Amino acid sequence: MCYLCISARLHLILSIRTAEIKTASPIHCEAQLLATFHGLPAMPYIGVSKLSCSYCDAYFQAYRDATKTNICTRGTHGQTGGWTCPTITGDSAVEGEVRKRVESILRGKIRKGWSDFTRPSLSPQSTTASREDNGPLDDTPWGKLSFHAQSRQQT
Repeated sequence: MCYLCISARLHLILSIRTAEIKTASPIHCEAQLLATFHGLPAMPYIGVSKLSCSYCDAYFQAYRDATKTNICTRGTHGQTGGWTCPTITGDSAVEGEVRKRVESILRGKIRKGWSDFTRPSLSPQSTTASREDNGPLDDTPWGKLSFHAQSRQQT
């Protein structure tokens, strides 16, 4: 999947949920609880029976950063699936900041994964041109990729 396709999907995931729009993906319970209890005194822990997905983990990280609170779940399994970003009602400033931070976190994960995926092979039979320097390979929409020979092991 190309970077622009992933970016479009990310935008869809983060689209604002309203009463008139039916979401195709669920709002996960831990993220919904966090949004619902925003601003209320609560324990700094939301317990659910399973580990949180990567999207919920990013949502909690963004919420903690935006509100300077320390609320968490028991951890993440690192997987993704259908997910819709919940809405924090009654506090549009925090709502906007959390969404902006979630998008930034997820874009960072996409960039890291994409740069790992597009890094040239270092095998002796590679058709990639040799380079003397370890500078950036090219300009991309997500920033500069760097070539680090020591970061990949030959198999």
